[in-house]
Amino acid sequence: MGYDMYLVSGEGDDKRDYCRRNIWGMGLTRNLMDEFGMGYRSLHPDHPSECRDLSEDEYDELHELVEARINGEHPLPSSEKLGRACEAMLEWLSGHDGTLAMYKLSSNDGWLVTPEECAAAVDAYVGASEEDKQHVFNAFADEHNTATELREWFEEWVDFLRRAARSRGFRVW
Repeated sequence: MGYDMYLVSGEGDDKRDYCRRNIWGMGLTRNLMDEFGMGYRSLHPDHPSECRDLSEDEYDELHELVEARINGEHPLPSSEKLGRACEAMLEWLSGHDGTLAMYKLSSNDGWLVTPEECAAAVDAYVGASEEDKQHVFNAFADEHNTATELREWFEEWVDFLRRAARSRGFRVW
């Protein structure tokens, strides 16, 4: 089990459009992000009330509407109820104030991490001093990974976030 992350609108390079972390690796990624102020910890929110009490067919249509909107399309919903549900779901998926909610990296439920969230996370890491970076990587180093290895591994993640910021974000599956 793990986390598969795909750019919403990829660059056409499968290796660069995709990032994978196993459970241990994503836990370490979240912890390092937390150390650098790259997101905020929050409980997983409830689904929007507008998305409850939908029939199976309505929920299938809602899923198609949301995916289309994420991809820049604007299909018309079959009902006003589904239109409201689509807007609520898009808001629910998009996060809070442009800061990455860490719960999106705590399950593989298809969370959308927005370009704004990715850019804010990258900015936080870039803004950290070299001294702070060295301190954090030294603190997390162990018999399996040196501080240098951890930093290289984590900066691959930061590069993925940079690409996602230029894309339409990424999805966590």
